[in-house]
Amino acid sequence: MRATLAKRFQRPPSDGDVIWGCLNARAVTYAAQSMWGLYTNNSLDLAIASEREGRTSQALIFLFSHCYLALNGPQNGMRVNFDGQSHYLPPDPKFIPDENGIASAVIQKLAHLLIAGSCGYGSAHADFMGEAAQLRRNMGAPIVPESAWTTLSPRLIACGWPRARPADHKREESLI
Repeated sequence: MRATLAKRFQRPPSDGDVIWGCLNARAVTYAAQSMWGLYTNNSLDLAIASEREGRTSQALIFLFSHCYLALNGPQNGMRVNFDGQSHYLPPDPKFIPDENGIASAVIQKLAHLLIAGSCGYGSAHADFMGEAAQLRRNMGAPIVPESAWTTLSPRLIACGWPRARPADHKREESLI
C-alpha cells in the first residue's frame, strides 16, 4: 500500500494515508466478496482511525454505520475452491436481524463521542437516519432506520447521553 500510494501521490505517504488506504481497500474487498460481517467490522476500524485524526464527526458516521449494520445481522459469504480457483458465494440471506448485534463497548464509545462533541438528540437522530437510509438503499438491509434508532437510542441514553431527555430535543436545539 505504501508503494502504491507513493506512486499515486508522487511523494512518500504518511502513516495515516497508508492506514486509510488499507482500510478502504479492505472495505472494497469485503463488499466484492459479500463479506458483510467483515465489512461492518471494518467500519469500526474506520471510526477509530477517524477519531485518532481528530475527525469526530466522521468517526460518529462510521459508528452509526456500524451500529445500523450490526443490528441488521450482516452475514459473510463463503470462499470455495474448485477448478483450481477461488470463488465467493454470497450469503443467503445477506442479513439476519440481531437486536443484540452491537457490542456494549461500541455503544459506550458512541455515547462518549456524542457527549464529547455536545451532539444533541435531534442532530444525532438526523445523522443516524441519513446514514442508515443510505445503507438500507445500497445494501438492502431489512430493518427500517427508525426501528434501528428505536433500538439504539435507549442504549445510548443508558450511557448518559444526551444531556437533555429525548422529549426535550426540540427545546434543546432551539437554544443553539
